[in-house]
Amino acid sequence: MKTVLLMLCLTASVARAETPAELPDMTLPGTDGVAHRLRTGAKETVVEFFSLHCPCQRWHDPRFKALHARFAKDGVVFFAVDPEEGVTLAELTAAAKQRDYPYPILLDEGGKLAKSLDAMFCLTTVVADSSGRIRYWGGIDSDRSCNHQSEGAHPYLKNALEALLAGRDPDPAHTKPMGCWLQRW
Repeated sequence: MKTVLLMLCLTASVARAETPAELPDMTLPGTDGVAHRLRTGAKETVVEFFSLHCPCQRWHDPRFKALHARFAKDGVVFFAVDPEEGVTLAELTAAAKQRDYPYPILLDEGGKLAKSLDAMFCLTTVVADSSGRIRYWGGIDSDRSCNHQSEGAHPYLKNALEALLAGRDPDPAHTKPMGCWLQRW
């Protein structure tokens, strides 16, 4: 008997009415062997919710890595965070190495961070400023494809980071995330 795994890649049907106020002051274990405090004190901290098995994640990985390459030199800290039930740090470490991530994947065991930030989909991205105040919540971009990268996608995260580094508020400050449902804890 064959087993078929169906991954649903979805767009949140309703944009959040409001962005959560602040990034929790938590420390999570990372694939680099370090426990990372989320409130880094960096100019901006980017947290992208991650799924080990989501095809949307794989298609967007190059874009997230390119954003890291562009903004890390400006003092922006990047984390991928996996809150999915049953995932181990060893699995994430192997994936980070295989996918050649330049930033750590953090394990959110029990989904505490995901719950506090209302992240239901992988690729939900949060940007917090140096005080921990959330300045952007939503998708990396407007691309809704899970099997190819569309040209001309609106770069929400890139635009938000550029605005924040220039001393402006992001516009929009929250958007609809797209990705697979995070496996609940």
